[in-house]
Amino acid sequence: MSLMKASIKDAFICWKKHLIKLVLYQLIFLGFYAVIIAITFGSILFGYTFPLTGLIPSLSSIFLSLISPLISILSIVTWFIFIPFTTVIFTIVLIAIVALIQSGGYPLLVREVAKKNSIDLINVLKQSSRKVHKIFALALIQVLPILIPMILIAVTAYFYFTSIFSIMAGIAGAQPLYLINFLIIPIAVIITIPLSVYVTTRLCLSLPILLVEDKGCIESLKISWNITKGKILSLTGTFLILGILSSLITWGLGLIDEVVPPGFIGTVLSYLFVSPLSGIISTIYYYNLKLSKKSKD
Repeated sequence: MSLMKASIKDAFICWKKHLIKLVLYQLIFLGFYAVIIAITFGSILFGYTFPLTGLIPSLSSIFLSLISPLISILSIVTWFIFIPFTTVIFTIVLIAIVALIQSGGYPLLVREVAKKNSIDLINVLKQSSRKVHKIFALALIQVLPILIPMILIAVTAYFYFTSIFSIMAGIAGAQPLYLINFLIIPIAVIITIPLSVYVTTRLCLSLPILLVEDKGCIESLKISWNITKGKILSLTGTFLILGILSSLITWGLGLIDEVVPPGFIGTVLSYLFVSPLSGIISTIYYYNLKLSKKSKD
């Protein structure tokens, strides 16, 4: 059996066997997100009326008091503008931290199954929380292959549209700049997008390696780059097929929305039942790839 087929099969077996624990794991984080959002809306609407809803604006006020020496005069209006703004910023940061912990938990869930054939959710949450700084650093590095091409294309597009407006305004010398940017944009898209996809695919096993093998960020990236050599089509096929199957399941769950507000129930059920598949597949692929390399050696 090919590595792609074995990984998809194992992912569904793991998903089916430990579905209750996986759904419970999703529910825990759904609860975290709901509480954070509720506190945010409560703090904006009610301010300090309730102790819980006053938590985030209190953090916002502390932050503002630290930066206030840098601002000459903060009027009452300015405070009323900045407190909701910083409240939203703190909320985004909290959600990002929770999301990082959640993503880091998936490889640990698979490791629990591989070692003990059971899942200890408390242990998974503890370990993922302790390594959230490493998960953040790794995510920051992994996003660069996507972010850098997007920035380059955005900058080129900016100059392209600037040159168009310059031509419309009758500015001398704008025509050559327009032609250069007109040629650069498609070339940049053709080169950078496939390159970023290639690099991202080669590094996609970094998170499982970081958490399962307890490696550092740079070492995890190096190992992922080395072991995925010659596996681009296999990895792409695995993620593509799983994505199609997940979409079909999501579509089936979405049929429930015929009798409830459109999209709501289907979205929640998809998050609870389908998202774990996407979370565990890369780790299962890593385990199978490691086993196949050992058998060859």
